[in-house]
Amino acid sequence: MFTLKKETAYKEAHRLNRAVFFIPKKKIKLYINEYMLSDTWANCCILEEDQKAWIELSPSYPSYLFFRNILAHELVHLYQFLNPTPGDKKIHGFSFFAWRKKLKDYDIDLKVRY
Repeated sequence: MFTLKKETAYKEAHRLNRAVFFIPKKKIKLYINEYMLSDTWANCCILEEDQKAWIELSPSYPSYLFFRNILAHELVHLYQFLNPTPGDKKIHGFSFFAWRKKLKDYDIDLKVRY
């Protein structure tokens, strides 16, 4: 079992961001939620009226690779919030899956469910 530390989460998020997403660094906010539901690994939380978003992460994962997959999934959602695609109203629509090939280059398997 991989136990997540905040420093590790930010290090990996910034590594993925520099390689793939190019989200402004100040827009990436991560929180480890000790009370995350057992069937939820992470959430991209959005307050549209305040134009704020952050990612909540579980404190532990089956492996580091699994954590990276989950983090990348949530970074896609953060990117979608910051850069909406006209005509794509689905959370897991074409703008979500457009990242699949690029993330595969970094050994990340982008899925809807893990």
